[in-house]
Parts: sequence; C-alpha cells; structure tokens
Amino acid sequence: MPESKPPKPPRYQPGMVYAVPLADGAFGLAQAGGLMMPNVVYVALFLDRFDTLPSGPPPLAPARVVSLAATWRRNLNRGDWLALGVAAPVPGLDPHPTEALAASGYVGATHYDAGLLSEFLSACHGALPWNVMHDPAFFQAMLLPGLARPAQAVVLGERERTEYRRKTFGVNA
Repeated sequence: MPESKPPKPPRYQPGMVYAVPLADGAFGLAQAGGLMMPNVVYVALFLDRFDTLPSGPPPLAPARVVSLAATWRRNLNRGDWLALGVAAPVPGLDPHPTEALAASGYVGATHYDAGLLSEFLSACHGALPWNVMHDPAFFQAMLLPGLARPAQAVVLGERERTEYRRKTFGVNA
C-alpha cells in the first residue's frame, strides 16, 4: 500500500490562532492579523501557556497580549506554528501599529521569523533566558510599549550570560 502524505497545515488567514512551540515542550499562543506586505503577516503574541496542545482556539484576552509583531507568511503556511482555528482579531492587531509606516514604504518596520518569536515567547515563560541575545535588551524591545518584563522571565547575571552564549551560540561575549 502506498504511503500517504501527512496533511498540509491550514493556510494563513486573518484571525487564525496558533499554538507556538516553546523551548520546554509547552505551547504559547499567537493570532494572525492582516498582511503588512504580501508575504509578511502581523501577529499578536499572548502570555498564555499550555502544557498540552489545545483542541481549538482558546479565549483570547487582549490584556494578555505581550507583543505585536510581524512574521513570514511561509512560516505559518508550512506549519512552524500549529493552527488551532479562526477567532475574531484581538483589539490592536488590526490595524497594526506598524501601519503608521506604510506611507513611507514601511521604512523602520521590523519582522521576525517564527522561530525567533517562539524563542521570545519561551523567554517570556522562563523556558529560555531573557537576556542572551547579542543585545541583552533585545526581547525587552519586542514587548508592547510600557509593558514590564514578564515575572516568569529568567535574567542571567553577566557571568552566566557569557557562559550560556559560549555554550549555546559558540560566541565569547
């Protein structure tokens, strides 16, 4: 009997809710909004955590949004994050704050691959250290303006940070 191919993940659509794999095997939560560009999707990232994969979209609380970012559409379409279903977009996702840069051709806008956003959510939940990127404040800058670092975040001392970066990234800084 011929081997069947696994089903393709659902394609991106506005309002799609995703389970975001975290570094410790749990899942974070994200929701897709509209498009920034044809291949870049706005997303809201939530400070929600699930030990097991939810069977559908959980309730989305606007107060739980920790970041409004953008990621590659292809990351969502190929299943880097697990689609849970569609829900009404949370307030603030559409229109996304980056749309203020549209008139200038989005000069100054940023977007991240889904893996980096997964690492950000992992750091928010303490599954990865908060301050191990080249710029120790990198994840802090991804938070919504005025939002404090999540209480669960693990901040390494300078010596621990240097050792972690050496072992994990192979850099001596």
